[in-house]
Amino acid sequence: SYSDLDGDRKSVQSRPRESRSTMKKSAVVLLVAVLTVTACSRRVVERSVDELLSEGWNRYRMGEYVQAIEAFTAVIETLPESDPRHLAGLYGLATTWNLRMPVGDQDKKEAARLYDRVLDLAPESDLAGWSLLAKARMLHLVPVGQEPDYEAVRAAYADTYRRFPDSHPGQEAFIYLQASRIVGWQPDEARATMAELKAFIEEHPSSDLLGSAYGLLATCHELGVKEVYRMGGAQAVAAMAYGVEGIEKVDIIVRRDDAQRTFNITLGEPRRAP
Repeated sequence: SYSDLDGDRKSVQSRPRESRSTMKKSAVVLLVAVLTVTACSRRVVERSVDELLSEGWNRYRMGEYVQAIEAFTAVIETLPESDPRHLAGLYGLATTWNLRMPVGDQDKKEAARLYDRVLDLAPESDLAGWSLLAKARMLHLVPVGQEPDYEAVRAAYADTYRRFPDSHPGQEAFIYLQASRIVGWQPDEARATMAELKAFIEEHPSSDLLGSAYGLLATCHELGVKEVYRMGGAQAVAAMAYGVEGIEKVDIIVRRDDAQRTFNITLGEPRRAP
């Protein structure tokens, strides 16, 4: 009948509209699902990056340097250079190459390159200060039997303090600078060191390294920095050991290496950057 035909036509005509409605609902559901998966993936990536950084330092402390390198490298490859954690990965990788043991496995050139990369990407950041301090320490801590280039060492420490005077790495560089100057036993430098230590204490009364500054001052007084003699060789050792005209007999004689080791024990090695 005509009524049946009309009903069939209406049914046929309504199906495309129902299909379109169903497709729209499916598309909305799919979009919501994609956004949810993306958000979850982003949270997973961020969490795993933080875990990788933590794992890298834990592996480093346990002496598992290969695994530490893998963890820090994964952080660097995962994040863009603009992410602060990318810088943290660079610093961690540099430190691992710099200080891993045994010494033969260290790669100072690669460490210096990575520290420089941190400085290039974020020259005003805290990690830049730690990187500068690390590079200065690389110049200072030479293999046994070698003499550091003290002029270059002191210049590196001074530059670190000049650029980061109010941060821990900058102030730690200042302390190492003064310790290296005392070890040299040059009269002018000895007097300047005491003056600079006093000025540091006045300018930074709440510094974490205030105790180290006072310790260096005390050491200066204990070792008699008020009297400095510019002399050397076996004759100087004999003169101080037995006493001669103008020089009183001393109680103890130490080598420069022994004095530097004492300073290092008193101050401790630089802490890992936070």
